[in-house]
Amino acid sequence: MSQDRSNELAGPASSASPLLVNAQAPVHGAWDEMRHADCALRPTWARFAAKFEGAGIPAGTAGAAALAQRKVRLADQLQCDGITYNQYGKDRRDARPWSLELLPLLIDYPEWTQIEAGVVQRAELIEALLADCYGARRLQAEGLLPDQFLSRHPGWMRSLIGHPPAGGRHVYVLAFDLGREPDGVWSVLAQSTHRFSGLAYALHNRTLISSQFPDALRELAVRPVADALRSVVRVLQDAATVLADRAGHGAPRLVLLAPGPANEAYFEHAYTASQFGLTLTDGRDLTILGNQLFLQTVEGLEPVHGVLRRLDDAFCDPLELRADSVLGVPGMMAAARAGTFVMANAFGSSFVESPTLLAFLPPISERLLGQPLLMRSLSTWWCGQPSSWAAVRGNLCGKALRATFDSGHRTPPTLQDPSLVEAVVSADPAAWTVQDQPRLSRAPVYSDDGLVTRPAVLRVYASVDHNGLWQVMPGGLTRVATREGASFSSHEGGSSLDTWVLGEPGSPRPATTVKPQPLGAHQRRCLVTHDTGEKLFWLGRYTERCQQQLRLVQAALTGLGAGPLGSALTLLALSHGLLRDEAQPTGQAVLAGLIDSQGGGLAQTLTALEGLGGDLRQCLADDHWRWLTRLHRDFMTAQVPHGADPAGALAALETLGTKLELVLAAQTAAANRDDGWRLTTCGRLVERLNCQALTLRALLDPTDPSTVAGGGPGIVVLLALFESRQSCPAQIRRHDGAFAIGKLLALDETHPYSLASTLAQLRSELALLPAVLRPEAVLALLPPSGVGLNTLDAATSADAFAGMLVRLACDLEQRSATVSDRLGEIFARSPEWSLRCD
Repeated sequence: MSQDRSNELAGPASSASPLLVNAQAPVHGAWDEMRHADCALRPTWARFAAKFEGAGIPAGTAGAAALAQRKVRLADQLQCDGITYNQYGKDRRDARPWSLELLPLLIDYPEWTQIEAGVVQRAELIEALLADCYGARRLQAEGLLPDQFLSRHPGWMRSLIGHPPAGGRHVYVLAFDLGREPDGVWSVLAQSTHRFSGLAYALHNRTLISSQFPDALRELAVRPVADALRSVVRVLQDAATVLADRAGHGAPRLVLLAPGPANEAYFEHAYTASQFGLTLTDGRDLTILGNQLFLQTVEGLEPVHGVLRRLDDAFCDPLELRADSVLGVPGMMAAARAGTFVMANAFGSSFVESPTLLAFLPPISERLLGQPLLMRSLSTWWCGQPSSWAAVRGNLCGKALRATFDSGHRTPPTLQDPSLVEAVVSADPAAWTVQDQPRLSRAPVYSDDGLVTRPAVLRVYASVDHNGLWQVMPGGLTRVATREGASFSSHEGGSSLDTWVLGEPGSPRPATTVKPQPLGAHQRRCLVTHDTGEKLFWLGRYTERCQQQLRLVQAALTGLGAGPLGSALTLLALSHGLLRDEAQPTGQAVLAGLIDSQGGGLAQTLTALEGLGGDLRQCLADDHWRWLTRLHRDFMTAQVPHGADPAGALAALETLGTKLELVLAAQTAAANRDDGWRLTTCGRLVERLNCQALTLRALLDPTDPSTVAGGGPGIVVLLALFESRQSCPAQIRRHDGAFAIGKLLALDETHPYSLASTLAQLRSELALLPAVLRPEAVLALLPPSGVGLNTLDAATSADAFAGMLVRLACDLEQRSATVSDRLGEIFARSPEWSLRCD
């Protein structure tokens, strides 16, 4: 697009548009995506603004106020949807809300066709380049790809020469960062083979922004955001089916290999896995046997035939690559060479991401494709070629020094000091590459003060379809920086825009849905990995523990723990980490430790639940995940300051209890009855049995007249801790003795919180665990059905009954701890997983 178009006027709608109220003037020397140099709207933006009036956005300042309100609603929706990215703090990762601006980036149809053609050509060129580098190696022989560049780059793997990847392709999905330079022409700034982050965010951006401007989206015939990964997964599935049939394994298994929950793109990994039925895993749950890749699940070893990879090459195999990697799978490279699984993208493709390669691509395109590049690259000079370094060393103004091989080579503090640059480059010329730093185009951002513009980069995605042809997702992820030269990363204040590709004039209005199409039935079956199974078990334990602690805190704050019951409640509060010392659990004493996240009390339990919710996002329903990750934050926000009146704490606890009930409902009623649900249920029942036994032991002392056995106020506390105040029949509530209360809480299997019911449920769920978890060994740790409980019926006096029940509670407390330890040992050590190839 030429600069002459900047003189075109957008028409009368421009002058009255709310977009231009308090608008920042266009930045001189940079292309403005929305406006011409005279501040008039470009034609595409004039068409966009023309749809405002029908959408309830009037002209002038009233329309500007309406846009500001939509910006607030958008921020609220982002918070509600839980769209996050991980940012690393001093002590742990912090999930930050994703940043999305109200206005989209508009690209008209003729311009997009040029971008699309250029990106498709680049994708074909990268596949041809990789095939040559690991095959005939003509580019090296002819000097088009220097030996020094390839041999030193850790992303080029000599051991793969002569070993074409399974499925016949090296790359299935690629990302290209594009920038529009001051002359209005788009250039390729970078290309990614395994760091193609942003797809999930692009889909979410479209969902949210389309709801803000539905009329404009429809009338402008905005092309739907096709899901690039959907086609990739289908191609992977087809290739994996061939391998699974050849091995006699039946239906193929596909996994998404990622670095784990701490990675900044974990939201995207979890989203992708859940949408396409892939099992999200890291290297800890994968193993190699006989050059075959296997997934360690709670049902045993499952052969894997397809891998969608989001883990960097260097970390994938500590045996052949980085020995210090704890994320990879020993022997994975050898299995890849054997061709037992297909992978997107294949090993050995990461050297394509080097900025240096942009300098070599024009002649390589002529050699491999027989055509010049359709889209220009960012001007690049590799210092490893003396002629290139000589051409640029005297003119470094407006340029940047990049590491050729890896990020370990740090950019010098400034390029304005020629002597410093000369020293750095001269020490190792091949390690450095010089690139232009053009003034990138300015995209519109609607701020609280009106329209501002920010530097923008457009990331577009190319993917292979089932015919082996490259398709480009219409649009992509536009990222904006806070200022010229600043980072586009969300960690450093960058934000994102939805990207609208307008349809061809006169074309029918396309559907706007972005919901991925389902895959085959076998892909929807959820496989619970070994690591996920352990976390689900602890999710159940911490959920139940949180509920028990909540009831105990409420009992203390309402005064039930004062007076003669103090010693019993002190024992319980100390056991649950709710007290810092052995002082009686009065309201003030409990408040002192209530918000202490290090003392093992309620705050620490909520912190653990928040962490588990984040780690398990891929296998939890959206609402379940959202409630879990907000429990601690919302409670700490509502909690009264240290030493305040307990009434404020009770209000916060009441709200916490309501939210906790939603979490429990999601775990019990709404979840699928699979292995993951069963492990969560077992964790909850083991914790409940332990808490019940501890509570009975503390509150049934027959020698203490204040306890249940003595007919004292302990009855109220006991019923509260067993969640039995409503379910306890009136005639039993009026009976001030241990016999009736004890029978209800110990023997009544119809009461869901009785010992008998808890033991029966735990036996039932443990028996249904997969055989590889050795449920029979765990079941043997529990008393046989009826043993211990049936002897209670023989008690003839309240004191005898209380004494027998206290002894039984001591026994069950030890058994529940042993059961938990045994399951923990099974998960902690590497068991001899059974081989399952159905």
